[in-house]
Amino acid sequence: MSELFSKLGIDWRLLIANTITFFIVLWVLRKFAFGPIMDVLEKRQKTVGDGLSAAKRSSEELAAIQKDKVEILKAAKTEALAIVHEAKKQGETVKAKLAEDAQAEAMATLERTKKLLERERETMVNKAKVELADIIVAASEKVVAVALDAKTKSAMTKEAVAALKEVQS
Repeated sequence: MSELFSKLGIDWRLLIANTITFFIVLWVLRKFAFGPIMDVLEKRQKTVGDGLSAAKRSSEELAAIQKDKVEILKAAKTEALAIVHEAKKQGETVKAKLAEDAQAEAMATLERTKKLLERERETMVNKAKVELADIIVAASEKVVAVALDAKTKSAMTKEAVAALKEVQS
């Protein structure tokens, strides 16, 4: 074998020394360079993975918050519409009540006015009857040309009023 190495131009002692040096350099690099570099790479990879997980969680939370926001807005809108509807309903009820009260008040006023007018009419009719009776008595006195006493005047007035009542009925 030594012959083969010498024909190839390889010194076997140098080859063994280089091989031992290679393994020593490999061990030193692994111990002091590759190990810490691999640790840094693993930490970096873990940090990036954690960051991606956090970003994914944040994205999911944001989506959930957006969904909740939409639901809350829908609920608020529905509640607002219900409140407006209820207010309109109450307004209509109050409006109807006020119209009903106004109608009742108008009817009561009309009724009072009718009663007042009826009393006025009765008063006027009674006054007219008395005046008519006085006119009839005065006319009767002129026709009879005799002055009647108070008792006879009263009796004639009563007869005239009775006759007017019959005519009116």
